Amino acid sequence: MTHSPKLSTLLLIVLTTFAACSNSSYDSTSSKIDYSTLNEIPVTLDLEIIETEEYLPGELSDVIVDDDGTIIVADRQASIAIDQFDKDGNYVGRIAHEGNGPGEIQRYFSINDLKDDGFMVNVFPDKVLFFEKNDQGVYNFVESQVQDKSMERRIIVGSKFKSGEYFANSSRLIMAPDVKKYNQEDYFFSPISVINKQGDIIVDSLFMIKRANMHMTSINNGFRINEIPYLDSDQFEPIGDGTYIIARPDSNTITFFGEEHQVTNKIIFNVTPRPVTSEDLDFEFDDMDPGIRSEIENRVPEYKPPYLQMWATSTHILFLVNESETGKELVLINYDGTPVGKFMIPAEDDVEYFTGKELYTVHNDLEIGDIVRRYLIDF
Repeated sequence: MTHSPKLSTLLLIVLTTFAACSNSSYDSTSSKIDYSTLNEIPVTLDLEIIETEEYLPGELSDVIVDDDGTIIVADRQASIAIDQFDKDGNYVGRIAHEGNGPGEIQRYFSINDLKDDGFMVNVFPDKVLFFEKNDQGVYNFVESQVQDKSMERRIIVGSKFKSGEYFANSSRLIMAPDVKKYNQEDYFFSPISVINKQGDIIVDSLFMIKRANMHMTSINNGFRINEIPYLDSDQFEPIGDGTYIIARPDSNTITFFGEEHQVTNKIIFNVTPRPVTSEDLDFEFDDMDPGIRSEIENRVPEYKPPYLQMWATSTHILFLVNESETGKELVLINYDGTPVGKFMIPAEDDVEYFTGKELYTVHNDLEIGDIVRRYLIDF
């Protein structure tokens, strides 16, 4: 999820690295795409998963969907749980709950789709749980693995590469940092590797991905961090069967890779420059302390990146290109870089999963709590 830089007080922060950042260049000689001229794509709200007698949502964090339409929802606040729903949004049951036993989870966790192999759960700091569907169509815990606890190279499993192998990235563990020194650098580099279930590295440092450092502020006996709006973010996106995409906004390139890590295609995605406005900054810094805002605002680039976030299927790529009080603007393109069109969703919706024709979000409703939504994209 992106992107609003809400304040959080942290004594321990893990910054993962499947997204990365750099300043936009906008120097390609290819024709530029003007988002304002794109056709509107019809989008329909098709499903909502809300509170029922069986299900009490809290702070929903991850949503994944399998090929049968089964919906998996992670809750990291009210229940510390993972729940399953059928394709029509009917509650199936609780897959995992808080605890220290086999298949149980703690507060700091995330889920990743393994396609036909089920899904996995990363439980901070070093445990990975694997879940698969049984003959009744219900996901069950099948095994767990403990990863290397090395402080120098803490590996976070990210997504499936192929059977028994996974893309992974190195996390950054920040404890008692030098705030002034930390804020001197806008970016850092981190490797993407391939590992097995046991965490053994099969292919080391397959690619180096650039990521933006956040802005850090000392507070009491700890510190808090804020995103710096509109820094470019590299995007790494597996698209199935061992293939994946790396999009680098600073060079306006989207590169496709095969299962042998070879380049299979590359397209230029060049966008008309979009200056960052005062309205953009007011939206991003809503209710922020003026002193902190001033520090971060000095680090905001002059132009917005071509996109803020990316999702992909085997046929299309979806970009979040802008967000404001009026909503979030998304642009859909073909694999040749040709825009299909654009559409808007409410500002309160965070995109969690994209299947091509369907978009799953978590809608943050201040009155009734979080809601899982499914939108149908008509193109």
